[in-house]
Amino acid sequence: MKAVSTKTGIGFLAALFCGLLLSGSLQAQIFEEPLSSNPLLSPAKATPGPKVLFQPGSQNYFELDTLSLPFFDDFSTNKFKDFRPYMYTGITSRFQNFYEVDDVTPYPDSIYWVNSQPYSYSVNGGGGIDSVLSTQKVKIWVYDTILNPFMRIDSIEAWAYQPKLVLVNGVVTVATGDYDGRFYKKDKEYFIHPVPAWDRSLWADFYVYRNIHMPVNPPTIGVATFDGIDEYGAPYNFQEPNSYGVADYLTSKPIDLSAFSAGDSLYLSFAYQPQGLGFFPGPQDSLVLEFRAPGQPLWDYVWSVPGDELHPFKKVMIKLTQAKYFKKGFQFRFKNYAGLSANKDHWMVDYVYMNANRTHADTMFRDIALVSPPPTILDVYTRMPFQQFTKPDVNEKWENNQISNLWTNDIGVYYEHSFIGPGNNVLSVYPFDNLPGQYDTTCVQPYATNGYDANVRHTTPFFSYDFDVQWPGGVPFTSKQVFKVQHRIQAFNCPKGAGWTPFTDIHAENDTSIYTQVFSNYYAYDDSTAESSIYLGSQGEVTTMFETNFADTLRAVQFHFNPQTNPVTSNNFTIVVYEDDNGKPGDSLYTQTYVLPQYAMWGPNGYTTYILNRPVPVPAGKFYVGWKQNTIFKINIGFDKNRDNTDRHFYKTTGSWNSYSDPDLGYDGTLMIRAVVGGPVSPGEFLGTPVYETPAEITHSLLLYPNPVSDRLYFRSSMAPEKMMQVEIYDLQGRQVRSDNLAGYESISVQGLQPGVYLLRAVNEEEGFIQTKKFIVTQ
Repeated sequence: MKAVSTKTGIGFLAALFCGLLLSGSLQAQIFEEPLSSNPLLSPAKATPGPKVLFQPGSQNYFELDTLSLPFFDDFSTNKFKDFRPYMYTGITSRFQNFYEVDDVTPYPDSIYWVNSQPYSYSVNGGGGIDSVLSTQKVKIWVYDTILNPFMRIDSIEAWAYQPKLVLVNGVVTVATGDYDGRFYKKDKEYFIHPVPAWDRSLWADFYVYRNIHMPVNPPTIGVATFDGIDEYGAPYNFQEPNSYGVADYLTSKPIDLSAFSAGDSLYLSFAYQPQGLGFFPGPQDSLVLEFRAPGQPLWDYVWSVPGDELHPFKKVMIKLTQAKYFKKGFQFRFKNYAGLSANKDHWMVDYVYMNANRTHADTMFRDIALVSPPPTILDVYTRMPFQQFTKPDVNEKWENNQISNLWTNDIGVYYEHSFIGPGNNVLSVYPFDNLPGQYDTTCVQPYATNGYDANVRHTTPFFSYDFDVQWPGGVPFTSKQVFKVQHRIQAFNCPKGAGWTPFTDIHAENDTSIYTQVFSNYYAYDDSTAESSIYLGSQGEVTTMFETNFADTLRAVQFHFNPQTNPVTSNNFTIVVYEDDNGKPGDSLYTQTYVLPQYAMWGPNGYTTYILNRPVPVPAGKFYVGWKQNTIFKINIGFDKNRDNTDRHFYKTTGSWNSYSDPDLGYDGTLMIRAVVGGPVSPGEFLGTPVYETPAEITHSLLLYPNPVSDRLYFRSSMAPEKMMQVEIYDLQGRQVRSDNLAGYESISVQGLQPGVYLLRAVNEEEGFIQTKKFIVTQ
């Protein structure tokens, strides 16, 4: 039996004020506080989804398939149910009654009922009225007309109302009687979306925030974050600062446990961490786990932990023992209690795993995984204008590229990254030797005892693409460009022995990540996600330093304003632009007065763009952009804690400028202020896209290199390395000139082919993998 999913609870966790007042010798008032929203969740507001719980009156409902064990999610990929109606085909309609009455067909237009057993009246042969106790008992089933019209939420056992007969002047008359309730016959048409073949989701709702930015030293890349905001990034209760209750839910789809019993040693395990890079949950807050037996409306409490300050991820093992759970349709869910007025009281949940034949000590897994958010290729910025980009802007050696070994023994780990240009053309691959290389495959020790991988060729790899030489025309670019860096790892057995042999990595989905490098028309230091916010608690100014390689024109300024409980949209501020004075803001270049904060929380990434009233020429070198306020009010600016650029942020509350990098302030992060330069900007122009992608958003791909090629053509498929492909090469006349059956990490010779353009087609029908790529053969 398939379940129908609708909104089944409240949702995300909460917040309260947690500012630090910093004053004294600096004569400054700078505050940090939790976010009141999460703009990265906001795009769903403008579309039909993704959401599980529909507003009252919704006509769209989605069938949920029943899962089989094992159940696993480390949140490195997107395994949430897709609730966008336009993604589905085979939609059917159904009329559903709002109530049902046992043993009554067809339903009357209305039914009256009473709580107490009534009398039934009749006219006897002498014209009098007889009465006896009625035996017409009814059971009325009431359906949830608000959240799920297919779910019974209550039942009423009563007696059918019996009209009372009386004699009035010798005439039998129906007297006006009292009844306790009345149901009208009412139904509504609903649209049922079936389970599509492509649905591999595990979760029945989407209140949590799946991300790679919030955790501190997680087991793998990606977590589910619980907080005080809903699936759209808005607080559950913006109007009441002290509101408190259940915030986020994370509910599994129904799971079939009918083939198991308590003797099968079935465990549910997961890892959790309070706070992360956010704000710690207080002792009154908690993270809770609940089970629900099939056919039961209520959830059973299983486990909880009170709020705490940041600590490493802890593992939890829960054994299923009660017979009522070993049926088809078992579900589990996490929820958190928190303040409901802000993005605070954070919990990270990772590595959720449920299977049979486990023990309480089953906490190690045959799994290697990427951990860190993939880095930008730039040295200072995360994004910069295409016309300003030069070779020195490239960071030629990345840092903090972490990899974890979750097994009990050493695992050989090979790491590579591919730099991919427009048209999915592979521009360079690191490392340059063949797989596995002498220095690039290392026996990595278990994370539980030794931490992350320590091989510097993995943790601090080089980026070797030379834009001056290898990019057609060199740099700076003449138009906007988008590149991708795909990071990938592969496992081998240790010790090496006579050669590296493949290791069975049970969760290959966390072995790949992608960074999208955008060259548009703006400078950005941040990664598009705010873990908290900063505001100036006094009159004063705040600026961010930018540096151009060539003279340019400042066209607009972007701020990420974090919405707050008491909006300040009627308080004006001044946009300021300064020239440089020995590393600090100098003389004024431009001011724009009487500007109002506008919260763009429903925009693509939460930025508000202010187009300047006139273009502002900026010379080659440093300039400063920010705001000035002449009254005391909170302009909450997003604060990215994953990247530290405090040495490029300045504030002034008295006569001199001070740096945010002052150790007395104690801040490490990046103010989310951006500078738009170049040609004219029109209102409504889209000025950014999300930076990070994780494998959930990646479709099958095939990378070819080198291209052009003269000897052997190497390729990397997005499938597991051991998956075989039928590889065929065609010339432009459609003639097949090469054919072979190869694995996803191999090469094919092009020797003997005439110089020119060819097509390579790779197919694995079982995996749904079909890719065609163009390449060039040279002498």
